[in-house]
Amino acid sequence: MAVLESLFPLIIIAIIGFVVGQTKILPKEFPKEINKFLFYVALPIFFLGSFSDFNREDVRIFIPYIFVNIAIIAILYLVYYTIVNKTRISKKDIASTITPSFVGNSIYFGFPVLTTVLGSEYIPYGVIYASFITTVDFLGMFLTSKLTGKNFDARKQILKFIKTPLLIASLIGLIFMLINVALPDIVLDITQSFGEIIAPLIFISFGMSFSYKAILGNIRLPLVVAFNKLILLPLATYLVVYYIFPLPEIAAQASVVIACMPSAFFNLVIADNYDTNKDITIASILLNSMLFFVVSIFWISLIT
Repeated sequence: MAVLESLFPLIIIAIIGFVVGQTKILPKEFPKEINKFLFYVALPIFFLGSFSDFNREDVRIFIPYIFVNIAIIAILYLVYYTIVNKTRISKKDIASTITPSFVGNSIYFGFPVLTTVLGSEYIPYGVIYASFITTVDFLGMFLTSKLTGKNFDARKQILKFIKTPLLIASLIGLIFMLINVALPDIVLDITQSFGEIIAPLIFISFGMSFSYKAILGNIRLPLVVAFNKLILLPLATYLVVYYIFPLPEIAAQASVVIACMPSAFFNLVIADNYDTNKDITIASILLNSMLFFVVSIFWISLIT
């Protein structure tokens, strides 16, 4: 019940966004512009101050946290690809399920849920996840390209990733932590202020975007994606970080919570770049997002 109460405000904000989208109070481009503001301005500023309460000793936790989570996702990518590649389903359709199965909304859903349900001390783990663990998604893009025959330019993708404001800001914050340089209080106040507006903007944008999408059609493959993303990945993560390769409690909890995030909107970009079945990708994101608020209650309750 406590988890539901914590998630309830986010659900209400998303519903308000949905109503706003349906009533056309704001232009249809509003969510896209808000997402740009979040990605290029609000989140990087927030990331900059996210390590202020940590010190160099915490790197000993961050390193296994990164490598364990990367290993879990990479293994699941390879196992899932090996299985589905042997089916008779269209390669283009199969390709549309690869990254949505494991590329979660660690930024736009992860941070609001971590801070609302678990607390601000989990923020650095969200930053580390978004900045470093998501690099394993290059493997997903490569496997997708293998199915569709599109070229995967690893160098171009890595350079593009390195230039992202989110990574640059988190690296600066991490470096300051490592050299024991504290950001001025006024800077930390600003980063905190941006952190406070992120969750409302994200879920207003999500609700509006959700209101514009088509109704789900054939949901057979989207159901497979939902199982992979909301059940298989968090289950594998839970077993590994608690029993096989135990992480400190805060790192283990953050791992499971972020693992159960729904498929990211970024999968639509991947669908465009690698010519997969975009309808399946859209349906997968919608189905994941609808089921998330129910499934996440189980996972969060299990670890808290």
